[in-house]
This record gives sequence, structure tokens and C-alpha cells, in this order.
Amino acid sequence: MKTEHHFMQLVADKKTLEKSTNGSITSVIYFDFGKIKFPEKEWSDMTLIILGWWLKNAQRLITEKSRTEEFMFMDGPFFLRATIKDRESWLLECIDNTNNSFVEYSQTVSKYEFITTLFKVVGNMLTACESRGWTSPDIDNINKLIRIEKLDRLKIGPSQIFKNELTLHLGTQH
Repeated sequence: MKTEHHFMQLVADKKTLEKSTNGSITSVIYFDFGKIKFPEKEWSDMTLIILGWWLKNAQRLITEKSRTEEFMFMDGPFFLRATIKDRESWLLECIDNTNNSFVEYSQTVSKYEFITTLFKVVGNMLTACESRGWTSPDIDNINKLIRIEKLDRLKIGPSQIFKNELTLHLGTQH
């Protein structure tokens, strides 16, 4: 039986990037499921910190070291739970942890789509920070987690899912 996949995109607005005096980098970041925006449209958070966490979560799902991961937002009681559904699909659940982990929305997505949008956002955010001449421990952390490799090293699927033949490859740090 073929699983139906629905639209999903991770949105991070590089125009809203700000760096505080203590080096924390924030921007608008949220998941867009079409009519549903989670936690909400224009949600602002510690973008590079959570992207570092999310890269580690994605690595555990890709390598199947875990069947379920929680992609936490730093500001607020919200997280996205991703559970491996089958070889190509993940079930995403948008959770408001204010009152007993209420599932606001759930949807099955292609794991390739999820990984692609995550890597695209990480690349865009790093490029935007670099163009501003910013350095921070959060930037350093993400740079330690990733490196450019051939897609087949990820073991996630055919190279045509990416616009070029290279993608960000997660390192093996824990």
C-alpha cells in the first residue's frame, strides 16, 4: 500500500536574523503544512541552537538509531514529534505541551522532503550568518555537525531529490 504524502516545509526567514550581545542568534522559524503553521506563523526562536538539535534528531531517524524523535522549540512548550512510519515516510505530530501533550495536527510526510527542507534551511541560515560576518558557538556547533558529502553516504535515497549532487552530511558526533 502506497502512503500518501502531504505538503510540509520548514520556514526560517533570514531577513529576521538577529544576533544578541551575548551571541544568541534568533529568527522566525516554523513548520508550514499549508493551512497549518506550527507553532505559528512568524514564530521567533533561537534558530541556530534548535537547528543543531534537529540535525542530531534527524541523524538518529535516518540511521534508525531511534524510531521517534522530538524536534523541540526552545521558546515555548512546542515540539514536532517525528516517528518512522515506513521506509519512505515519517509521521509528524505537532505537539503543544502546555496541557498533557495535545496533538494540534498530524501528517505523514516523505522523509526525503523533511530532510531536504531541514538541510536547505540549515544551509541558508549558515550562509546568511556568514554574509553578515557573524561567529558564535551555535554556528561552530552546526559546522561541526555537518560537512559536504555525496548523497549516497546518507543512505536516504536517490540523488535526484536534491538540486545538485551534494548535500549536507551529518557527522558522527553525539
